[in-house]
Amino acid sequence: MIPRVFFVTALDFTYHSAARKRLLCFGKSLRCAGIESRYYSLVNGTYGIDEVEARFPERSQRRGRGLLNLLRFVIGLRDDCKKSAFTPALVLYPTSYQILDIALILLFKISTRYRIFADINEVRRYTIQWQGLRSVFSKGGLRKAFAYLLSLFADMCFAFLHGHIYISVPIQRYFGKKNAIIVPILCDDVAESRPSPKRWTRGDTFELGFAGTVDIVKERMEIFFAGLKMLLRENRNVVVNLYGAIGDKEKEALDSVLEEYGLASHFRYRGVYPREQLIDLLVTENHALILPRGETKQNAYGFSTKLTDYLEAQLPIVTSRVGDVCRYFRQGENAILYDPGSPLDFAENLRSLIENYDELAPQLIEGANALRTNALAYRQYSLVLAKFLGVEPGLPPNG
Repeated sequence: MIPRVFFVTALDFTYHSAARKRLLCFGKSLRCAGIESRYYSLVNGTYGIDEVEARFPERSQRRGRGLLNLLRFVIGLRDDCKKSAFTPALVLYPTSYQILDIALILLFKISTRYRIFADINEVRRYTIQWQGLRSVFSKGGLRKAFAYLLSLFADMCFAFLHGHIYISVPIQRYFGKKNAIIVPILCDDVAESRPSPKRWTRGDTFELGFAGTVDIVKERMEIFFAGLKMLLRENRNVVVNLYGAIGDKEKEALDSVLEEYGLASHFRYRGVYPREQLIDLLVTENHALILPRGETKQNAYGFSTKLTDYLEAQLPIVTSRVGDVCRYFRQGENAILYDPGSPLDFAENLRSLIENYDELAPQLIEGANALRTNALAYRQYSLVLAKFLGVEPGLPPNG
């Protein structure tokens, strides 16, 4: 029988392509050590690794997050654990749906037979943004207070886990070092059938791609908008393509901000796509990729999983110096880095990339490819993960 690891989450695989990719890379890494992975999503159901990789769950197949479905989900997971020939290790991928995190930890810790771990790649928003009792009396204060207490309790429950997998050094310092390992963003192999990148010649419109959820407040994107406005005073031929889900309320807020900065005609909404199709579109429709993360406490602790898609697209990456970015990326070597609090620094760095694109782009792509295939390749962590999870390696797929 093949040893198993169960990945458990409230993640909706329909939308969160970068997070889904991290879980897939965990599974592929363990498969190199002869360990099978199963994925349990409260929203999408249960899949094997090949199904999660190939399948793009339809919205009609999504399940609700009500308490009844949560109960069925946890009971089904418990039954699968009991049927497993090997005692599986459970890896929790936390989300904003803290009730699932709390329920799994409390219910499964009743039985010491199961080892439970968590992959922690960011600090919960409500935990770190809490402003004290005075915020209770502000608009929506009671709701925020309840969310804070729930987040705090979920974080406290992490102390009962067997171990933590951290995505960055800062987040390890935040939670503590007891029985923990650091596994940074992980990259997959690049598809051999990837299309040729979009060519750019001087005078053409320079297209920047952004993939992921647009959160103006969380990412402090006003720095990005202000910097882009500065650049456009000299070069009007710059367009940003947005890929990913955006709700009506968020789109209305973004449209309002873009109008305020005079940028509305320079942004295009491209929609939601399956991951492989998304990466192909990033390659064929853009000349560089942008990740405009602002200088916030939450960003300072993290390491954005969006960068995995960007690295696999093999285009120049423009991002800010936040979190663990500077631990792996070097200015002018494998990325263009700018000060997250300076619109001027962003504008000057992007201007330099555009003006020296023919020279810089190949250099940046070569450096990023070396980073992807060495320090961030999922194969590098197969035995490390297996040992940490306490799962005895089996026979790799090739025997």
